[in-house]
Amino acid sequence: MPAEPLEIWSIFVQLMGEGTVVFRPTTALHLGGDRYEILPTPDYDPEDEIWEFVPHTIAKCIPHVFHSGEVGLLAVAKIAPTLEE
Repeated sequence: MPAEPLEIWSIFVQLMGEGTVVFRPTTALHLGGDRYEILPTPDYDPEDEIWEFVPHTIAKCIPHVFHSGEVGLLAVAKIAPTLEE
């Protein structure tokens, strides 16, 4: 039986060093359960924004209610490092 294709989901990653809590929307490959591989935005620049979890990190994502009332998936913990680490 062939493996099911991975789905791409919209998630949020916290930006660090912003002086206030800021979340960056991005996409991630759903690996099953609460595990997602974070993907970079098209304009990702690590010199401009410091993401709590960099692209290609495998992260645990959970539902989160943002200040706006919007509900989305938030990356909250690193499960596995990126290939570069």
